[in-house]
Amino acid sequence: MAEGTVTVYSKNGRNGSRIPISQYHRIAQFILNHLKATAPTNINELLDEAFREFFQQDRNALACTLLLVKGDLEARGLIKVTFNVGRNQYIQLKKKRNILTNTM
Repeated sequence: MAEGTVTVYSKNGRNGSRIPISQYHRIAQFILNHLKATAPTNINELLDEAFREFFQQDRNALACTLLLVKGDLEARGLIKVTFNVGRNQYIQLKKKRNILTNTM
């Protein structure tokens, strides 16, 4: 039986790519758990930790999926992305979360 997919949202709320549900949940849970432990975190630190956690996966595909899921979590109001003066991207959990009503 084929696995279902999730349509990820972009920052402007539009539908984006579709990825397998199990992959979405695994990456989303990884991001949220990492942010609970080490927020705020730099995007490069998050990617490095993902490469260690999911070492058996193709690095390019993992990076692409992680960035899609990160954008979706931001669009759903679960995380906040900020940039410093050097344009380094930092990610943290939002204190007050505005979750989109149309979730998966």
